[in-house]
Amino acid sequence: MSLTREGFDLCYNSRDQRELQSLVELAGGIPSKEEYTKKWLLKNIKNVEACITGWGSIPFDNEVIDEARKLKILFHTAGSIRGLYDKAVKRNIRMVSNAAINAIPVAEFALGVILSGLKGVYHYQERFKKEGRRAWERDISISPGYYGTSVGIISLGNVGRKLLKLLQNFDFNLLVYSNHLSEDEADRLNIKKVNLDELISQSDAVVLCAPNLPKNKHMINAHHFTLMKDNALFINVARGSLVDEAALMNELKKGRITAFLDVTNPEPPQDKHPFYTLPNCILTPHVAGSFGGECYRLGRATLSEVKRYLKGESLKNELSSEEFFYRA
Repeated sequence: MSLTREGFDLCYNSRDQRELQSLVELAGGIPSKEEYTKKWLLKNIKNVEACITGWGSIPFDNEVIDEARKLKILFHTAGSIRGLYDKAVKRNIRMVSNAAINAIPVAEFALGVILSGLKGVYHYQERFKKEGRRAWERDISISPGYYGTSVGIISLGNVGRKLLKLLQNFDFNLLVYSNHLSEDEADRLNIKKVNLDELISQSDAVVLCAPNLPKNKHMINAHHFTLMKDNALFINVARGSLVDEAALMNELKKGRITAFLDVTNPEPPQDKHPFYTLPNCILTPHVAGSFGGECYRLGRATLSEVKRYLKGESLKNELSSEEFFYRA
C-alpha cells in the first residue's frame, strides 16, 4: 500500500477498508504521513506482487522499480498516472488507472456549467449584485437556453465520452473534435465531427477535455478565441497549460465571451490576476474531479479491480501501453 493513512481514509470508506484488508496482506501496513518516505517504500516494496497508489504517492522511479523485483501490477486509486509510473512501462508491469472513474464527476460538473451558463445564471447574479431589483429582466443574448444550441467537445477521452453521453439527453447540436473519432462512429452517435476551428466558431459552449500532453500546450490560443461567437462559453476542465491564458485574458477583457475555469496555469493564479475580478470569468479551485464523498467511488473501483485480479478475471480499467501514453 503506497498510500498514507490520510490518503487511504480519503478514498476508502470503513467498509471497503475492512474488505480490502481481509483479501490481501498490506506489506508494512498503512503509514502515517510522517512515516511515508522513499526509504519506507523501498523497504516494503521488495516482496510485493501488487501495489496500490493514489494522490500523493511517491513516484516509481528506477530505484523503486529495481527494488520491486516481484511487482506484477499497480493499482492507482486516482486518475492520471503520468509521472508516477513512467519507469514501470519498461518493466511491462501491468497498470490500472481510475481515470475513467474520476471522469464521472468531471463530466457531470461540465454539464452543470453548460446548463447554468446557457441560462445566464452567473451574469444575472452579477447584475443583481450591482443593480438589485432593477436588473430583473431576461436577456436572450446571455441566456439562449438549450434547444438547438451547439456544444463543442474538444477530445473524446474518458471525460469527453462521458460528457457526450450526458449531453445526448438534451436537444443540443453536438460537435466533436477528436483524432480518435471515425466518421462512422460520429454518424452512429448522431454527432458532427469537425476540425478545431469549426468547432470553436460554431459552438455556443466549448468544453476543453484534451489530455495534458506536451504537444497540446497552448492548443487553444488567441486565434481560437477570436473565432468564438459573441456570448459563447469557454469551459476548461482539462489543464491550464493547454490554454494560452494571456490570450484568453485579453479576450475576456473585451466582454464578448465567458470563461469557466476549473484549472489554471499555475494553480492558483497569482495574486491580483484579472481572472479573480473579471465578471465574465468564473473560477473554481480544481473541484471538478472527485472531491469529498466522491473519492469513495475511486476506492470502491480499485477494490473491485483487486477482487477481479485475485480471481484471475479481466480488469475493467487496465491500461495498455498505448493508452498509458495517450490517456495517462
